[in-house]
Amino acid sequence: MRKCAVKINQKLYEAQDENGKPVSTINESVHRSVISRYVGVAQVCTDDDKGICSQIAYKPETLAPFFSGGTFAGLPVVE
Repeated sequence: MRKCAVKINQKLYEAQDENGKPVSTINESVHRSVISRYVGVAQVCTDDDKGICSQIAYKPETLAPFFSGGTFAGLPVVE
């Protein structure tokens, strides 16, 4: 239920009731590998057919509220 800045099309990921109010979710968790990859290098391909790729930091906006000073807290971590 932590708020994070997301683009308008990503608002679909936020659980809401029939009145558009946020609702509690259940079983939210983060896989351990996500934590170890966070802000590490990730490859992004913009054209798979031509092999056009670049490397960027893996830093999903939706995880930012759970990281503070390189420490993750706020959601259960699963294997």
